[in-house]
Amino acid sequence: MSSLRGRIEYESFDFDVAKKNQFLYEFTPEDVKHLSRLNYVDLEDVNTSNRTKKEKEYRKSKFFKNLDVDISVSGGAAFRTASVSSSVPSDLRNHISDLNSGYFLELNFSLFFDEMHGLGFHANTFRSSASNFFTQNPPGGNEFTGNVNSNQEINFYGLSYQNRYLLSNQKHQLTSGIGAGYVSYDTTDAYSNENQSFELLKSTNTFGVYASVSYSYQFSKNWFLGAQISFITGRLGDVKVADEFSGRTFDIPDPDSLNRVNLGLLLNYNF
Repeated sequence: MSSLRGRIEYESFDFDVAKKNQFLYEFTPEDVKHLSRLNYVDLEDVNTSNRTKKEKEYRKSKFFKNLDVDISVSGGAAFRTASVSSSVPSDLRNHISDLNSGYFLELNFSLFFDEMHGLGFHANTFRSSASNFFTQNPPGGNEFTGNVNSNQEINFYGLSYQNRYLLSNQKHQLTSGIGAGYVSYDTTDAYSNENQSFELLKSTNTFGVYASVSYSYQFSKNWFLGAQISFITGRLGDVKVADEFSGRTFDIPDPDSLNRVNLGLLLNYNF
């Protein structure tokens, strides 16, 4: 009866190596020999060491088979969320507000271990500029009246944990991620009037947290197009200032927030 049950179940069993070995454990050696004579099993598979080796090979092949690589680029508008104190003169406040708005570009590389879970690497850059005429007291300097041109660059490099959801025959893809990494901050302020011109270079680096959500639609084989919103947070701390006019370099405390929201389009290629 046991052999007959084995024959029936084995014929209708949709099995792979791991399932096959698990199935064989249910039978006595006599059952296995009988199944072997009927060409239903290979006795070599029953050998413990050979079975263990095959199971490992199966699991390894299944793991690499499930690996999924996504590469995406995104870009669009970006906004620093730090507020400007009302005590700051209006001309300078407008200049800072202009610098808080710019654009971003981001490169993402994600490795998914299954349909839902994976790790991501992100490289994000934010650029903005502003040019205004006003009176200001530059850090470490005297009162200055003239034109000020500022260029700001903030870069983020980090890792994240990724969640992915594939909907409607896998054509709709929803991805979210949260992680952390390194943030660099660089700003060049160029002061000029009819009497003088000089630059102040401000730079620092800090720790940042990254979070993102994106939606994309498969419009061609392996290609997805969609939208992304991401958020990067950090705090400046001490900023190193290089004064070209005086030749001095000094640090100033700056509690300003680097919090930023990015809104843009996303182009994704799935391997």
